[in-house]
Amino acid sequence: MQKSGNFATITVITGSSPATLADTGFARLDMAYRFDCQAGTYKTPLFAAYDADGNFVGAVNDDSEPWEAVNPEATAGVILALACNGMVPEDSELAGTPQGIVSDYRDFISQQ
Repeated sequence: MQKSGNFATITVITGSSPATLADTGFARLDMAYRFDCQAGTYKTPLFAAYDADGNFVGAVNDDSEPWEAVNPEATAGVILALACNGMVPEDSELAGTPQGIVSDYRDFISQQ
């Protein structure tokens, strides 16, 4: 997670369900979100995919997409609050501070 002025960037790492893995071959997808915090807009200029063995499958790096408004009720709203404000919304399924969430995730990954 990085913030400079009104702009913040955060990478979200998601694991695939068994059905998605079977359909796509992607076990993990890393998505970079870029936020204009003041305007309340975002874009996802980078995606990277990995297979079940952790091997890199491919990536899309395209920063030409237009900025989109963040829906505060959607996942992007939670990610914006984390990246731009350094806080987790009270009604989020995530609990704790951003640093604690990252630390817990690193612990989880190291045990896999």
